[in-house]
Amino acid sequence: MNLNVTAGNVKHPRGTGTPVYVGRAMKGREGSVLGNPFPVERPVTGVALKEAQWAAMHARGEVAPDARALLLKAHGGYVRGEAAAMYRHWLRAKLRSDTPQRAEISRLAQRALSGEPIELLCWCLDRNGEGACHALAVKDAVIAYATHVLSKPAE
Repeated sequence: MNLNVTAGNVKHPRGTGTPVYVGRAMKGREGSVLGNPFPVERPVTGVALKEAQWAAMHARGEVAPDARALLLKAHGGYVRGEAAAMYRHWLRAKLRSDTPQRAEISRLAQRALSGEPIELLCWCLDRNGEGACHALAVKDAVIAYATHVLSKPAE
């Protein structure tokens, strides 16, 4: 099964598929139910760790909850890599029950299974679709849902 689901930047879409915005509500743009509920801080020179470092530290459980609370209070948001890592856990929990997020992932997975190429768009990724962004977790969820849930033979 070859699913064509990619992630890209909303300002610089690569044209790899039907554009689907998965970000938060912004001025002049309706938000997606798949938008990241964890706010991202504005970059502060010399304070924030690199995004990839935060994502890796969070995945290994090395970032203490009190450190996250301090970051949120001090800077008004999380470092982008950590917000993306936290989103993955949040989305996984949302997919376990009947939620708008699960319905949207299912809808996107059905479209991908039908052969439609899909480009998930957010603001965080660079022009090449790289970086720390929750859209990558959405992409993984769509592919996993299509592969393991919708393609499962009926019992």
